[in-house]
Amino acid sequence: MISLREPRIFHGYEFYTGVVQFDLEIMPGCRGILVSTHTYVHERFRNMGINTFLQKVKNRIAKENDFSLLLATTRRDNDPEVHILETSGWKKIHEFGNKKTYNDVIFWVKEVK
Repeated sequence: MISLREPRIFHGYEFYTGVVQFDLEIMPGCRGILVSTHTYVHERFRNMGINTFLQKVKNRIAKENDFSLLLATTRRDNDPEVHILETSGWKKIHEFGNKKTYNDVIFWVKEVK
């Protein structure tokens, strides 16, 4: 088990191997939500099911550490990530135009089960 329970020392979970990467951070003001950021699979290792597996890892980390929700954002034009999130049980809850980056963004939520 990966323990995230100690608030004095835990500010997030970072995983990086050179092949894959993702961060999970506790949402400020709500210790029941983990925010998933910076998910990346190296180009040479894409289309092998790795990102789908990472979604299961994120859910397991959240479940084992008593979180209730996972949140994430993606650019609307990131078709591979949109597909992974849709097929991994994430729900699209909002879309907006980011005025700072000019990207169209999708906001996602997944209940931890």
